[in-house]
Amino acid sequence: MDPIILESPSSAKYLAFGSLGGPDFQSMLKESIERFLIEVHKEYCDFSAFRSIAFRLLQSSIDPPLEVIWFYSALGYHEAIRSKKEVFDRVIAVKDLLQLLSACSASCNGPKSVALLAPVVSELYHCAREEKKLSGKEAKKLRKEIESLAEGLISYISICSGRNDGGPELGDGYLLPCFADIIRIWTVQHCETANDLSILFPLVGDEIRACFRQQGCGIGYLAGGVVAEAFLLSLSLKVQVDGLPRPDLQKELRIWAVSSITAFQNYVFFDILLRLLLNPPMPLMTILSSTDECLVRNILYDAVILVDYSFINLGIELENFSDSMMNIVMRRLLVTHEAIQIVRERGDHNKAISYTNAFSTSCVPNALTKWASYHVGSEKLNRPNATTPQGLLKWFLVLEEQGLKLFEDDILELHSKLILEESNLGSGTTKYDSSSKVTDADIFFFDNKGRDDNKVAEDEDMGITDAAFLSAAHSMKSEANKGRKKRKEYTYEESGSQVKFVKYKLHDKSVKDHFNISMADNSGSEVENPPADEMEE
Repeated sequence: MDPIILESPSSAKYLAFGSLGGPDFQSMLKESIERFLIEVHKEYCDFSAFRSIAFRLLQSSIDPPLEVIWFYSALGYHEAIRSKKEVFDRVIAVKDLLQLLSACSASCNGPKSVALLAPVVSELYHCAREEKKLSGKEAKKLRKEIESLAEGLISYISICSGRNDGGPELGDGYLLPCFADIIRIWTVQHCETANDLSILFPLVGDEIRACFRQQGCGIGYLAGGVVAEAFLLSLSLKVQVDGLPRPDLQKELRIWAVSSITAFQNYVFFDILLRLLLNPPMPLMTILSSTDECLVRNILYDAVILVDYSFINLGIELENFSDSMMNIVMRRLLVTHEAIQIVRERGDHNKAISYTNAFSTSCVPNALTKWASYHVGSEKLNRPNATTPQGLLKWFLVLEEQGLKLFEDDILELHSKLILEESNLGSGTTKYDSSSKVTDADIFFFDNKGRDDNKVAEDEDMGITDAAFLSAAHSMKSEANKGRKKRKEYTYEESGSQVKFVKYKLHDKSVKDHFNISMADNSGSEVENPPADEMEE
């Protein structure tokens, strides 16, 4: 397969074609979609007639609506795969689709450019499912092609994430009412009804898909869902490696996951990861075995619990608390509590202590108590007895019983049963030991004061985390502390100055220069980790 080269479209004269987003425009687009869905099932379909209409709509604006770009690109994709039944040919068509969408989004900002990639992720996922039906050399070759394209997709999303200027909510307009119609274009080849969002968004779950159905859904929210799906798809492909010991694989992929999360800097994406962890099993079961799905969950637990991400910290340090941001913080508390229960049941008490200590020294307990004080009044609020996940959850349950609703109605109800289950364990509960000489809380490389970097060797002795992960974290923490800004000085645009775990050497070169991905170069290690000195921006 040829390398992926993403280029900006050539300049063209834009035609005046009605009011984009207006009634005439949307009715014309809807009528064209209806006609296409009828014609595409026929033995002969005149794609040129539809392309003419779609091209006129596309050229009507410098920054055309997402729905128009999808209609135009879908026509080319359907024509390409119409006579190609082999999965390998479909992967090539997906690569071409990625190139087309990247060209059409040259004038778009980061969130919209990412949101446009939803069909690419979806089609690549369906190719991965088809690969499971093959065997031998053919399956191995196809798998490498899919993995390479998925890795290229992650790199391109990282580039687009660096162009985000929409603020913490990643907002850049809203989906049009005809969004529901355009979905049918992408699902028609997989589903007779051709209107199921689960076909286009197979990896985020019903809860997130329901948000996409709502009128007025933001493009930024859709972008967060696409980031989550691309991330989970790539991670799922990486865990299916033969020959590498699973503990070593988990360590490598944990570094990759943290690097990706830090590079994306996406609140919606992080929230979706937390939601998926709170609602097992994850949708990955369609392409993973139960053992591999468990490994993915373990990697995600480490990635969301053991690292204090700067973009989350800064989001909750704003003077005006955001409901959506505090719901993310609360979900992080719930995920940590659930993860602790799981590792205790496995007998991994070191990991349970690791999660507890990491949480207690993070920004989450302080943010939650400040949030409660903000609504109740500090003089009226009894402080929690402990900053452990269990202690804070019990405290919030008491506040809920007193009639104080601080979060979404179902957040605490969903996991209040965990408190009851834990109380039945009796004295077997592992308590937080503040005298423990080494904890995974040291991985918190932002806003952690007084850390003695000579403790890295001691961390190795504890066997809690691998030295490579700690070394990378500490090297970043030293740089992060140099560039820290006071709370009142913070603005969203300044978040770009924060140290990122990995940044794909994007500066001073074009997308094209950094996105030449050769499929043949993927014959080496299945997981490539950047050296420690390349993990800083």
